[in-house]
Amino acid sequence: MITGERGPQPEFPASEEVYRRFQAEHFVQNVLSNIGLPFPRTSFNRQSLSEPEDVLWHDQEDRRFEGWGVFAVTAAQTRMCLPTGDGRTLNFDLEHNPLPLNYSHTELKCIDVDAQEEVKRPSNKVRKEYRVELSRAASKQIIINPQV
Repeated sequence: MITGERGPQPEFPASEEVYRRFQAEHFVQNVLSNIGLPFPRTSFNRQSLSEPEDVLWHDQEDRRFEGWGVFAVTAAQTRMCLPTGDGRTLNFDLEHNPLPLNYSHTELKCIDVDAQEEVKRPSNKVRKEYRVELSRAASKQIIINPQV
């Protein structure tokens, strides 16, 4: 998984899955919490460049997240356009952003559709709506169950 001289792979097929680690308490009433799906730039690992278990290794240290679970969602499931309530629309999409020890590292980014600028911290309303939608997909695709 070491990046070496390899650059990012910008193409992201809609059917490709991404993996994210989580703890049981990150799902509150079947919705990912702020801790389970933080903003900005939530991290995932690309399926085409890793295995689900790889996400249980720390990106910058030689240690595992013991007892954590892993869920998968497709790139299509992460892509959403959500209204902000003030006339703007935010577009969520994935960007392959390799790290030195994790070539598969990918981040969720949020772009203001009209301004074409990244939004680091969408409103609470938008973040919650995004978490609810993504949680529906994630809770159906748990690959490794967390220890409770």
